[in-house]
Amino acid sequence: MVYVFDDDTEKVFTITPNKYQAGQGTATLQIRGSADTYFEVDDNVIAWQNYTGTFHEDWKYVQIRVIKTV
Repeated sequence: MVYVFDDDTEKVFTITPNKYQAGQGTATLQIRGSADTYFEVDDNVIAWQNYTGTFHEDWKYVQIRVIKTV
């Protein structure tokens, strides 16, 4: 799912892994977004970035994914 915010003003993005309970294995969190261009869930137009901590972006459209590695 691609989340659509009301506008493209700067926002702070923070992802909290294991918020409710630790899972099994290891996972990589990734995020991508756009300030003005809508994209579909499976589009390859916008590159994924590994999430390494809180950051600021002016995105209106945002998608997050988790890739389990083990």
